[in-house]
Amino acid sequence: MGASVVRQFGWVVESGAFLHSAIQSQLNVSVSSKCCTSTRQNLSRTVFGTSSCTINNDKYYYSIGRGRRSIGMTRKELVSTPQLESFSNDSTSKKPIKGLLLDVDGTLCDTDDLHFEVYREMLTELDFLEDGQPISRDFFNKHICGGANEMILKRLFPHWNANERDEFAIKKEARWRERANGTLKPISGLIEFTEWAENRGLLRCAVTNAPRENAEKILQEINVFDWFGPSRIVLGSECERAKPFPDPYQIGAARLGLHPEECLAVEDSESGLRAAVAAKVGYIVGMATSLPEQTLRNAGAMHVINDWNHAELYQLFQETK
Repeated sequence: MGASVVRQFGWVVESGAFLHSAIQSQLNVSVSSKCCTSTRQNLSRTVFGTSSCTINNDKYYYSIGRGRRSIGMTRKELVSTPQLESFSNDSTSKKPIKGLLLDVDGTLCDTDDLHFEVYREMLTELDFLEDGQPISRDFFNKHICGGANEMILKRLFPHWNANERDEFAIKKEARWRERANGTLKPISGLIEFTEWAENRGLLRCAVTNAPRENAEKILQEINVFDWFGPSRIVLGSECERAKPFPDPYQIGAARLGLHPEECLAVEDSESGLRAAVAAKVGYIVGMATSLPEQTLRNAGAMHVINDWNHAELYQLFQETK
């Protein structure tokens, strides 16, 4: 084909066919690329060119080298995210809270720093870079935090097949568990809250996008596994759709024999909050362990707390008797 310039996109590619792939979902993910391979099957072996990727309305441009282990990210343009639809923060005239639907990572135990460290390290090993540097915490918070590995890796590596995604995810989670040994602690006030909730007769279910091994490890190390029980752990990977879709929260409420509007959800990520909103959970609380209060509210949090000691959390139960 020879050297060519695709002026409307500003791409220069030495040779090959034009490949345009679009991944559209409710997460607003789209990818377009130009490379020297003529078939998707060869993409993981002989990629050369550039591509642009829009993830959750943030636009990035990528430089792609030879082979899947030399995919780099160069952010040349960041499009500001439009305002999300507004959510009602009115908690009046609602049903009493009968059940708790609680996220795990970053909500019961502050694990996000370690997840960031491992993701950053493993992406750097693949030469996946942001502005020529290892990914920033801002990139992690926007595009990785709270997501299911399957969704995350489809966005970051749209040309990978299922086996490649699974291989990366298994290695990443194994590395995370190895480093997490003996370091996991409950967020301040959690144990006191579980005792208070037990005395009040509140039902509870853990709702998480974490793999089962991770979720059970966290719950056991922070001494709340028995408080939930093995049958009351809902995993995104075991639902038809993980967060940010409503399925995990809908299933969690059903396991408690309740309607979602009779439950209170606590979440630290945007994807988790959006899932709770979509499931029509009655009360949605944001845990500000990683994200700013306004980001949590924009994603659907009706209330925001910094830990489990927060008076506003307990006040909610008094207001909804």
